[in-house]
Amino acid sequence: MLKNFNKPIINKREWQSMTQSPYSAGAAVCIIAPEDTYCDYALVVGSATTAAIYDYNNDGYELATNPALAGTFGAGTCGVYSPWGIPYITAGGSGNTLTVNSVAFNITGLIIGTTLVMTSGTQVGFTTTVTGVLTDGGNGMITIYLKDALPATVASGDTFKTLSGSYYVVNGGTKVANNFKAFDLGTRNWTVGLNNTALPNLTAEAAMTTMYKHGEYMAEGEASGGTSTTMISGRTTTTEADQAGLTAPNWTANQWKGYQVTITKGLFRQTRVITANTSIELTVSPAFTFTPDNTCTYKIESDEDSIYLIGNAAVTLYKYSISTNLWTVLAPTVARAGVPGGGTTLDSPTNTKRFEWSYENNIRNGRYLYSLRGGGTILIDRYDIVANKWDVVNTKTIETFTTGTSSVMVHGDWYIKSSAAGHRLFRYNVVDNVMYPFSTIAISEGAVAYGQKIHAKRIKDTDLIFLYSIASTQTAVYRTLLY
Repeated sequence: MLKNFNKPIINKREWQSMTQSPYSAGAAVCIIAPEDTYCDYALVVGSATTAAIYDYNNDGYELATNPALAGTFGAGTCGVYSPWGIPYITAGGSGNTLTVNSVAFNITGLIIGTTLVMTSGTQVGFTTTVTGVLTDGGNGMITIYLKDALPATVASGDTFKTLSGSYYVVNGGTKVANNFKAFDLGTRNWTVGLNNTALPNLTAEAAMTTMYKHGEYMAEGEASGGTSTTMISGRTTTTEADQAGLTAPNWTANQWKGYQVTITKGLFRQTRVITANTSIELTVSPAFTFTPDNTCTYKIESDEDSIYLIGNAAVTLYKYSISTNLWTVLAPTVARAGVPGGGTTLDSPTNTKRFEWSYENNIRNGRYLYSLRGGGTILIDRYDIVANKWDVVNTKTIETFTTGTSSVMVHGDWYIKSSAAGHRLFRYNVVDNVMYPFSTIAISEGAVAYGQKIHAKRIKDTDLIFLYSIASTQTAVYRTLLY
């Protein structure tokens, strides 16, 4: 693995000039970027009718299909990345291949090398890797080649998904059909309008986030048994106790509520939301399709199905379920203390690398949403998913944040680009509760504009992470190495 040996003070922080964006970073222009190492593409939404795919490996842009977003591209427009692509429908499959109708799902080679999971049918839960994609123009079918052979024939109409990634965008203005869509990277196409029933008219700045980052997990181990709705841990492989004696965990009651568990048994997997837990047992919903036993392994992760939205000059917190295509309005036991204003942001620390937050029996990673309140204030509001309540984090900083502020979470460090003159950056550490000055991009930027303007990229098979920034109301893009 390539290591980053740069040291503060010793190594001067440098900002590198990158290929310019095809769109000037004006109001509502947002960059929707993956927060894991499995996807090498970001989506730049330039307007309700324009978007481009950014290729990290080649530092270049390709125009995407027309988003055709209804509503008003402006205050309230925001987006978020999900590692899983949209569900695809098979035309059948057997052996090491699946077939798909190319008219309905024009799947490209961008899914090659990704994980594939059957999501319905008799082979539900079968998991393997995509090794190839062949389009036959003669019969309108696409053949997907699999690393592992299917245990049985797949029926036409069964569904599957891949770790190719999708980008969810909600447009601002009056709520109408097609103001909420997803761009699927595997087909390079936009969905028809997704469900927006519970959402309001988004007329003020908003922000979205998801907890799940593929490849990150908070605990793992081996099962010893269970039922259709429970799993008992036989031993954990992540705690200090395990290192000493390969023992069972000693979880705090309900510490995993709202997380998910993924159980593997041979080539099959099950992913379920955790609704409760004891010291060694998880309760899940919906029921498993196979009963956990001592041949199963498990990982506990953040919930991959949920997307959160805040903003719109209201304390309301919204939650979207990808699998059911439904928004709900959450009812915290303690409401947010103040309405989010201009410059509000929303991010989630899921992998802080610090014992205080990563200790398995009292987990903090993946538990919170952090939000700058914005509106010219210094305040940080935090939502506790397990306890279902908001609190206010007192940072002791006197820096204020307003329209033009952007943020991104990297492990337990929250990088914040201020709207202040010079566009200074800050690094807030969630474990230490300290705001540090980070850097200033020494270039001229235009007028401040709302929308996500910074993002981070983790390089595969290294510990290198770059922070990217697009200049406000300009096309210039810069990056710096984090250390």
